[in-house]
Amino acid sequence: MAKKSRQRKPQLKRPPEARARKSALVAPATYKPWQVAVVCLVLALSTLLTFQGVRHNGFLTYDDMDYVGQNLDVHHGITIESIEWAFTTRRVSNWHPLTWISHMVDWSLYGNNPAGHHLTNLFLHTANAILLFLLLLYITGFLGRSAMVAFLFALHPAHVESVAWLAERKDVLCAFFFLATLFAYAWNLRKPSWKRYLLVICAFACALMSKPMAVTLPLTLLLLDIWPLRRISFESQARAQWFASFWKLCLEKWPLFIMAISSSIITYIAQRAGHSVALLQQLPLWQRTLNAAIGYCRYLLLTFWPNPLTAYYYYDVVHILYAAAILSIVALALITIACWRFRKDKTYCLVGWLWFLGTFVPVIGFVQVGEQFMAERYTYLPLIGIFIAVVWLIGEAVAKSPQLRVATQLLAI
Repeated sequence: MAKKSRQRKPQLKRPPEARARKSALVAPATYKPWQVAVVCLVLALSTLLTFQGVRHNGFLTYDDMDYVGQNLDVHHGITIESIEWAFTTRRVSNWHPLTWISHMVDWSLYGNNPAGHHLTNLFLHTANAILLFLLLLYITGFLGRSAMVAFLFALHPAHVESVAWLAERKDVLCAFFFLATLFAYAWNLRKPSWKRYLLVICAFACALMSKPMAVTLPLTLLLLDIWPLRRISFESQARAQWFASFWKLCLEKWPLFIMAISSSIITYIAQRAGHSVALLQQLPLWQRTLNAAIGYCRYLLLTFWPNPLTAYYYYDVVHILYAAAILSIVALALITIACWRFRKDKTYCLVGWLWFLGTFVPVIGFVQVGEQFMAERYTYLPLIGIFIAVVWLIGEAVAKSPQLRVATQLLAI
């Protein structure tokens, strides 16, 4: 008798998006703990040594006196009255109570000695660089690329203003809680729970209370959902299905969007009360759009060639450079189209580019605050997107060639 052939039971294959989701939330362990410790140590020492000169700085007459030097409310230190003042004041046309409280703590520790205040800024910047490295390592699993992005963030000349200017404590403090929110979000996705999600909300609230520029954070989380978390994928989902999945990801973040909108309204009211917001009659929307396009390209140029750096970039409301505006719009459109065309196999380029564009929106000039055209301190968070796109693009290009990989590592050092 012929033996009956054994029939194999058909194996159910998971859909591609499910496989991508699992692999994204559990990043490959291509590193060892001692390597992570070494990178953190070198990153911290490099940042501290590079910026150690700030300890010799004093209080600048440019806003430092309003924030610290001559602010009697800050000089009172941490009291019930001073904390109440921090949450209700609209001084310097902003609402950032956590920033005020951090200055109060510094005054209690260092008094009128500016060195301690500046060192706090430096320590926060160092912590931000390390946190950025650990965040990228946690969600991607790439040690070298994550380290390179962190070093670029820590040592880029455009970030000097945020670190060395005492009034910009709000930049480094906001960035710390911004990155902490991203980390808490990725941590929650590993093992979702309401307690972990509450940590995300609390960290985001702290970021908003440090500087309202953090209002773009919910959109940044959506970008991380696309890459590297890959909770949705351009490769495996049809267009209608992709938008349905994207909408679900938006809905799960509804508390964060409400917080961002509320912070935007409070900030707008505070800045209008301080007469810092330009009206449409003073600066038409079409002119703001042209200048915003020029601003984006100027920031992009500043990223790759930070020279010269300027303390104040004046807004020329009389002479509009139409040719520069048109070329800028064309350049932005071409970069966006290129990133979109390679969205499937080089998703990090699209995510990094949209990070750069999106996090600049509050300060790019659509709502013109103050008289400056642009400012280097505004690049503190947005440049992370460009660093990610460039580093990952180069990393993939040289990954298959040992010679190029070694040369690239030496060049990076």
